Amino acid sequence: MKLELFFLFCASSAAKALEIKTFCKCFCGSNSTVFELSLREPKPCSNCTKQFCLDNVQDGQCDGIADETCPSNDFSTRFVQR
Repeated sequence: MKLELFFLFCASSAAKALEIKTFCKCFCGSNSTVFELSLREPKPCSNCTKQFCLDNVQDGQCDGIADETCPSNDFSTRFVQR
């Protein structure tokens, strides 16, 4: 019985590991936007930069994140893995 529970736990853990997603959260003051990152990249967290955020905006805005509206000292990024 204990061995069966162990294998069930291992199978469940492996399935959860396959569901890991990575995100880049871009902040400009009180505004933020989240972009999903590709897991195919060897180091997805290194792609979470201001330039990445600016490259992925639509119509030049990303909830207030743009070079004209958000100075560099008010801009930050966070890598998130779930």
